[in-house]
Amino acid sequence: MVAVLEPEPQDRWVKTVIGTRCLTVQHISQYQQAVAWAVSMADQFDPPLHIVPFDVNDLVKLNRHRLERGLALLTPDEQHRLRQDVVTTCIAVMRDCDDPAVRSEAYDVLLKLGVVK
Repeated sequence: MVAVLEPEPQDRWVKTVIGTRCLTVQHISQYQQAVAWAVSMADQFDPPLHIVPFDVNDLVKLNRHRLERGLALLTPDEQHRLRQDVVTTCIAVMRDCDDPAVRSEAYDVLLKLGVVK
């Protein structure tokens, strides 16, 4: 059996999962190939194969503790440079991006960082 979730517009990757084990992670452009492969292999596996599209928010949720531990290991100088990179990137997104939803997210990040009020 193959369980397939349809991709949403914000999805950037697709993973193929059997049981609790992730077999592959591919770019969302490979979605149809992932489905076709899972269908062709379904008879070979007892537990169902799952095709699961996901976005950056899902990625952060899945790796939140790992990200927090990594950030905690940064020196104060590294933290400052990372913050500056985030600010610079968000400003560039607000200036150059055509997608209002993405610009809004960049603005929200700048608000949370206290760059704008």
